[in-house]
Amino acid sequence: QGQFMWLNWPRAVIIDSNNNLIVSDYMNHMIQIFNENGGWLLTIDGKGSGNHSFQDPWGLALDPQGNIHIAAYGSYTIKVFTKEGVYVRMYGDPNGPSGIA
Repeated sequence: QGQFMWLNWPRAVIIDSNNNLIVSDYMNHMIQIFNENGGWLLTIDGKGSGNHSFQDPWGLALDPQGNIHIAAYGSYTIKVFTKEGVYVRMYGDPNGPSGIA
């Protein structure tokens, strides 16, 4: 899925159980995954629409199943994808907070 792009403000980095480097690429609105030798493996592109859409990925976490949790600062959500880039679920409201004084 996706294609390689030069990193543009890498924000968070985690390493999975296979020693792959998972990077939140803040300004490109994507997650890029590299093998332990630095070779590109996969891009989860947040510039899509619907479930795949997210803006400004800020933080990353892995759950016990190896799913990637993406804290998307610009879209007020946490999106969950498999390590193969398949959408799993979302937490939060993409319309942003409301009713805050």
